[in-house]
Amino acid sequence: FKCHPDLESLAAAVHYKFLEGAEKSRLAAEEAANPSLAWVIHPAIMRSYEELDPDSKASNRAAARRIPDHLALIGYVVESLTPEDDDRWIEPLKGAIERHLDRLAIAEHLGWCSERKASGWTFAPDRDNDLKWHPLLVKWVELATSDRNKDREFARAIPELLKTAGFKAVPIGSRRGKGA
Repeated sequence: FKCHPDLESLAAAVHYKFLEGAEKSRLAAEEAANPSLAWVIHPAIMRSYEELDPDSKASNRAAARRIPDHLALIGYVVESLTPEDDDRWIEPLKGAIERHLDRLAIAEHLGWCSERKASGWTFAPDRDNDLKWHPLLVKWVELATSDRNKDREFARAIPELLKTAGFKAVPIGSRRGKGA
């Protein structure tokens, strides 16, 4: 999975799910007349995956690669879909994700922070892509609710992202060839 031959497609799917979540948050903020519900998205990100700068693409690839590690935290393992697989694996995975939503969201935030710092980014109160400054390079507890929701939505998107890439996730004890 971490060396998936079609990692670019999976990274693009991660990006488009992010943009979809941003739009949903904007609509929810309008409906609730509460602007703080809307995700703050840098203009450099509000474009197609193909138009992103190399650093932003690398961040999406890293997010895709983190998925198996996140799922391992809740006792799931990623496997390739086979022709005989149906979608029965999706609902149990969604349930497990909801039960462990903040654990997965925190793991995603920590992974994103680590990847961004390894790419030379540092904290600053105002974002500057040229200087690699980002205001979200902080502890989870310091994030606004809307920023925490970005990571929660990423976790909720995992089943769809896996299926798009030709994978599924199953509980570790039910892994093919490992007992049951």
